[in-house]
Amino acid sequence: MGKTINESFGIVIKSLGLEFNEDYGNICDKIIDYMELVREYDSIKLFVFVNLRSYISDKDCIMLYDTILRKQFMTIMLENCEHEICPYEKRTIIDKDDCVIK
Repeated sequence: MGKTINESFGIVIKSLGLEFNEDYGNICDKIIDYMELVREYDSIKLFVFVNLRSYISDKDCIMLYDTILRKQFMTIMLENCEHEICPYEKRTIIDKDDCVIK
């Protein structure tokens, strides 16, 4: 049976001696790196994050938002619970009756 595209790609990467850096200080660094790679090798995208604030600290959130704004990434952050508002946020709440609160 033939190899899949992913397996073939992995063989090419290994044969060239390329390695991916997985040594990140925190998840925010990894997210920004991923966003940069997608934009560079694909095109401008809208990045949608779901419940990210549940996994990062307020300090990391501010750093992430600052980087997203400086690099002009288009993002939407969807959360299922309320968190403290960061300086960079523009918050819109949509309740169960589809009422929009700004």
